[in-house]
Amino acid sequence: MSCTFDIQTLLIFTGGVDGTIVGWNFETSFARYRMHEWDDTCVSPDYIKDSKSVDALIVMDYKRILISMSADQKLRFWDLKDLQS
Repeated sequence: MSCTFDIQTLLIFTGGVDGTIVGWNFETSFARYRMHEWDDTCVSPDYIKDSKSVDALIVMDYKRILISMSADQKLRFWDLKDLQS
């Protein structure tokens, strides 16, 4: 399990052992985004069976990108600018 904070959007991103990344609103404590629902490779039967855990998260503030590393040994890049729309 991992987490990181994005100061610009006031979101706390958590990565769980079930493979999900959730963006939580810091002020309200409600979930605003479920990131892995957007990536078909994260909901495939092979991914769910073999490698679930999100082991690391980091926000690159300059590029507005969230980077996740999962147990399947892949880095995924999430565009935080898309979250604003």
